[in-house]
Amino acid sequence: MTLLPALLLQDTGGSGAALIGLPELLVILAISVVFIVGMWRVFTRAGQPGWVCIIPIYNLYVLLQIAADLAGGSCSCSFRWSIS
Repeated sequence: MTLLPALLLQDTGGSGAALIGLPELLVILAISVVFIVGMWRVFTRAGQPGWVCIIPIYNLYVLLQIAADLAGGSCSCSFRWSIS
């Protein structure tokens, strides 16, 4: 139990940790931007507004509507045949 106060008083050098985390943050931001731009283009080409890709649950709803429109009802027919 005497080790805990010593660990709390120890200097961890927070500035070095910030420099290590900065490249990871930049990579994550770059991947996020690429993903958002790609999804934006998908939605605009499907005739939907591009901002839909930013809203988490609503973008899935609209994406499923786009997929259903592209399928043209063929998925529902094959699903009905697989049930019976």
